[in-house]
Amino acid sequence: MPQGFMTFYSHLSGVNSFVLAFRSLNIASFLFCKLYVCLFLIIGLTSRVYSQKTLSPGDIPKKTLQALRVEKAPRIDGVLDEEIWLRAIPATDFIQTQPTENTKASFATEVRIAYDNTAIYIAALMHDPSPDSILHEFTKRDENGNADEVYFSFDTYFNQQNAVTFGVSAAGIQIDERIGTSSATNNNNNTGRVFDVVWDSYVKINDKGWVAELRIPYSALRFPKSKDQKWGLEIQRNIRRTREQDLWQYIPQNTQNSIPYYGILEGITDVEPPLRLSFTPYLGTTFSHFPLNTAGKNNLSKSYNAGMDFKLGLNENFTLDATLAPDFGQVASDNRILNLSAFETEFAEQRPFFKEGMELFTLGGLFYPRRIGAQPRKFYEVDDMEDNEGVRIIENPAQSQMLNATKISGRTQKGLGIGLFNAITNSMYAVVEDNKGNRKEIRTEPLTNYNIIAIDQTLPHNSSVSFINTNVNRFDVRDDANVTGLGFKLGTKSNKYQIDGFGAYSHKTLPDDSISNGYRYAVNVAKISGNFKFRLTQLVESDKYNPNDLGLLFSANEFTHSFFTSYEQFKPKNKNVQNWGLYSFNQYSNTYKTKEFQYFLTNLEYDILFKSRFFSFFFVEYKSDFNDFYEARTPGRVYKGPGYIGGIVGISTDYRKRLAADARIAYFDTHEFDMPYYEFKLFPRFRFNDHLSVFYEFIYSDDYSRGYAGKSDDEQSIYFGDRKIYTYTNALTGQYVFNQNMSLNLKARHYWSTVNYLKFFDLTNDGYITPNQSGYSTDNQNVNFFNIDMVYTWRFAPGSDVVLVYKQAIEKNDAIQSTSFFRNFGNVMRADKLNTVSLKVLYFLDYQSLKKKHKVKA
Repeated sequence: MPQGFMTFYSHLSGVNSFVLAFRSLNIASFLFCKLYVCLFLIIGLTSRVYSQKTLSPGDIPKKTLQALRVEKAPRIDGVLDEEIWLRAIPATDFIQTQPTENTKASFATEVRIAYDNTAIYIAALMHDPSPDSILHEFTKRDENGNADEVYFSFDTYFNQQNAVTFGVSAAGIQIDERIGTSSATNNNNNTGRVFDVVWDSYVKINDKGWVAELRIPYSALRFPKSKDQKWGLEIQRNIRRTREQDLWQYIPQNTQNSIPYYGILEGITDVEPPLRLSFTPYLGTTFSHFPLNTAGKNNLSKSYNAGMDFKLGLNENFTLDATLAPDFGQVASDNRILNLSAFETEFAEQRPFFKEGMELFTLGGLFYPRRIGAQPRKFYEVDDMEDNEGVRIIENPAQSQMLNATKISGRTQKGLGIGLFNAITNSMYAVVEDNKGNRKEIRTEPLTNYNIIAIDQTLPHNSSVSFINTNVNRFDVRDDANVTGLGFKLGTKSNKYQIDGFGAYSHKTLPDDSISNGYRYAVNVAKISGNFKFRLTQLVESDKYNPNDLGLLFSANEFTHSFFTSYEQFKPKNKNVQNWGLYSFNQYSNTYKTKEFQYFLTNLEYDILFKSRFFSFFFVEYKSDFNDFYEARTPGRVYKGPGYIGGIVGISTDYRKRLAADARIAYFDTHEFDMPYYEFKLFPRFRFNDHLSVFYEFIYSDDYSRGYAGKSDDEQSIYFGDRKIYTYTNALTGQYVFNQNMSLNLKARHYWSTVNYLKFFDLTNDGYITPNQSGYSTDNQNVNFFNIDMVYTWRFAPGSDVVLVYKQAIEKNDAIQSTSFFRNFGNVMRADKLNTVSLKVLYFLDYQSLKKKHKVKA
């Protein structure tokens, strides 16, 4: 038996271990834990009485819809006057799932599907007795707004694990995404993923309701090469003004994996998967201005660039995507913050190439795409050289240049998913000049190749096995990394229970030729459907486990057990309540290497959604006194810190109203000291009309905390400090959507954080703190980040865009501190600004469309 499992069982069965674990907790934590454990036992024992029966996919009869073959393609104009729509058999008898589950839909819906040798055609008529009341707010593509919607989901391989969705709103806004369950992960929910393809649609509101007509070319789909197609099908209609959700094939709300419940689409025969080939070349230019205040250095810089995205269907199952000389200057600015922790800040991925079709490469959480094209690792080493007398930095690029990236992905008819990914970033150099005018180049990052191989085999009953390998090869230096992972997921036929796990082994070659190897594994046992659900997890990470060359792991060396439980009621007895839920998460962690206690954490959350669409929640959390092996920033040293107890209360109002808002208040306090944390968040939104909306975000926090402050020159003494941290975040976002193909978006964000040290301490060798005796001090901080992003987008042809972007960025970090927000903001506005204007034109070229035009001309 593996050592990790032996340790796990020893923790469960050994009386001494049990006593030691609870000795580290105080009476409050024990009573808190006991209270809600009893609560969940009561809920679990009585759930058969108060909850509806959990229906498996086999308990619900499958609906079937026949697609109609046509010789002449219908016009996509929102007018269903063609003869084929009279002959096609409609999908009807929709079932309401919200607000009243498993009842007849309020309004009738009719959906007809036809096809020919090139595309699938959909005609949907959403009956509505009050057409003038149909909500139809304009948004950007792939965004939900205050509008009615209809979605069509296809499980083209009928494997009940992966599907693609095409949807339109009553304003004609297109939405498409992949949905499915990732193998060997802790999340079994059907999650949407970016899936940006080119297809046609037209929407029209008439005296019967509203009509959506779609043409989905086969080049936008992947399906098996077989004479008779059999696809899973689900159709969903959302009536926004009543917040009603209707489904063609009924799916219980208390299940996490919906795809096995889909109905069936039949009748598609003798169609061949087409050659999927498209090119998207682009041309771009960028002008930047920054007041360098340096003699001989031009404040204005400009660049011109060109590149291309390329997509090729290797066969009916697999697609090659490539980007050559990519330009990501149009992506949104990161929401930067002051980070005083021992770990890096995680940023969301904004680049389209790394968001679309990446599900296979995220197996096991080993891929953090922001590693590619990140800041050169020796950037700050060069930056610090400017402090040396007579050294001046001429150039020091803050981002590595990506030369190209390629991915091949797909899934066979038997459910075998294969993904290959490769990206190359260029060598990066800084240029410095000494006081004699001599210049030299310093390499800050070598030429680097990133590679991923992923394999995922689906099995019956929402089960699968997977393999993934990530590799980073840095040329000319000994600093390479390799991580290999294996995963599995086994579900029951009833779609009720699941066990899954994932293990990974990391191998890293260091610059001094030494080798560092480590491993991790996680095993989960879960109930994934029904009102009462749970998940029991064991996670083990060795002290040498390190996936961070291409992944993201904040800390290794842990041996952690977690238990999550939830009870959700979708048919409450109170007629004013839509649904409510009770959730609990509990976690106990030791170090892996020495089995030392790290922390115990437990929380409880209750939320309730009223039929008026008013939502509220209450969250309370307790964390025991802890041993932190990272805050001291020195291997082998520990900081013994006080735990905390506190909670959050939040509300959300009805988004159908012109004025809506989210708000929450948080308060946490430590056990031993009066060191509270307060936070207030307010997110109002106002919709002027169906084209113009404004969103505001305000966050204020007051944090009295204790943390790492610095080291002595010989690094033998470690200093901690008590500090007051005030943080303000103000962000204003506005969007004006002219029509389905044109929008203007503006976001301005100001982040201000001040750090005032009140007193300093010495960290003892056993992890405690004592008053500082050496007179150590460090500067206070006054950090400001200000960004403006203004983006104009015009889709002038299918898949083809003109993107004009203006950005302004200010970063100000000094010791000047003022309690006046407006005085500080005025100082920021007078600081040096980086202003950037970029223009990018992309043109989509599809082989099938070009071929069709050529035939017409001939």
